[in-house]
Amino acid sequence: MVINQKKGNVAIIILVVILLVVGVGAIVMSKNKAAKNEAEKQAATEAAAKAEQGKMMAMPRSAEISLNEQGKSGQSGKATITEVGDKTKVTISLAGKASTVPQPAHIHLKSCADIGGVKYPLSNVDKGSSVTTLDVSIDEILAGLPLSINVHKSASQIATYVACGDLSTSTMKMTGDMMMNAGENMGAPMGEMDMGKKAVAQINYTDQGFTPPSIEIKVGETVRFTNMSATGMWVASNPHPTHTDYPALDAKKVIFRGEFYEFNFSKSGTFKFHNHTNSSQGGTIVVK
Repeated sequence: MVINQKKGNVAIIILVVILLVVGVGAIVMSKNKAAKNEAEKQAATEAAAKAEQGKMMAMPRSAEISLNEQGKSGQSGKATITEVGDKTKVTISLAGKASTVPQPAHIHLKSCADIGGVKYPLSNVDKGSSVTTLDVSIDEILAGLPLSINVHKSASQIATYVACGDLSTSTMKMTGDMMMNAGENMGAPMGEMDMGKKAVAQINYTDQGFTPPSIEIKVGETVRFTNMSATGMWVASNPHPTHTDYPALDAKKVIFRGEFYEFNFSKSGTFKFHNHTNSSQGGTIVVK
């Protein structure tokens, strides 16, 4: 009887242990499954966000410029500037008094109020329209602002302008420009950008230059450069124009007034930077 009782107790203990092991195993498996599901869900969310970001970053930039009548010509219209890879398409449409001859058109240096020499020749405006693909990028054009688009009366009357439009930081507001200002974390063009990280340091760009001109941050922290000036800002590392000290810092584009560029510094060092469109204005960031 005693032996049978002991055997019974041992069997009960073994059964309890088995149940405990099975129970703990089930709990562990459940937690692992939940963790795996959460990880897969997070990965899917991040993949979707990156895909959406990629779509937005791939959107070509474009701007529409009004071409105003000059010298009571009776002609006015618009010019559309569109990014086509590393080239730029310029489309001109004129309305009003029709011309019986092709009309030369160019992108000139300076504004309509003070027209300079020809910067980029465009196809003649014929029957009110012209399409030209320039072998230069939009960023190259933006770096040379102010410019103007001018349409002339005819080849024989090249000194007479019939329509003109300014290309400036106020008129060249790009649509599809990486969704600038579309959201708190969607304002930064390329570079070592952390989309989920808030800027921990602020540098403003004014007409007088960058302020503060020098800051100190830690590795992994982000700096936001905000353009508060009346001109364009293109943040890049020294030296100008090669930007070889820290190539990744290069914004690779012009940032307009009210917009910003964020960059996450992933390595330590002392990095001098400047405005590529005005290299006399710059600053220093010390990363420790």
